[in-house]
Amino acid sequence: MLRANVAKDMPQVDSTAYVDPDAIVIGRVLIGANCFIGAGVVLRADRFSLEDEHCSIIIGDGSVIQDVAVLHAHSETCIQVGSGTTINHGAVVYGPATIGDGCFIGCRAILHYAHIGNNVFVRSICVLESVSIPADRFIDIGSCITQQKDVDLLRPITAEEKHFMLRAVEESRDYPVRYKYSLEI
Repeated sequence: MLRANVAKDMPQVDSTAYVDPDAIVIGRVLIGANCFIGAGVVLRADRFSLEDEHCSIIIGDGSVIQDVAVLHAHSETCIQVGSGTTINHGAVVYGPATIGDGCFIGCRAILHYAHIGNNVFVRSICVLESVSIPADRFIDIGSCITQQKDVDLLRPITAEEKHFMLRAVEESRDYPVRYKYSLEI
């Protein structure tokens, strides 16, 4: 369901993207080309006044937001998701937040005021709060990172992990077309 926020901003969805009928997309949300937005996803860009120009969610081309993920850019914050990024089932991203190109955010991960560089692999059930993660880092399952000093301990991703992330994007590349076709049957 696409709907306006209280300031009457409507989502903008590229014609090649797929937004599941059970997803809720509210406000100043821009969904790029060939994106997939799964069932139960909530993309909320709540803007409560005409002066609040900063509240938005931008999903880069070819990104996949899997079932029941929540991205919430409340008043005066922005969430930007790069191109070719996968945000998995049940993940929560609370603005302000930036997720770079080619990232993999695992199931039920929580990002709160986090900034993630390109090609970062975040495993399931991680918590990242008030930190900036540089490019090409691996964050292991269940990690809780809330201080910038802990970021320095993160190791680089391996070739196998990078291959896994690329494969995840590649396997879902045709989701928008396949799901749109399934609605026409």
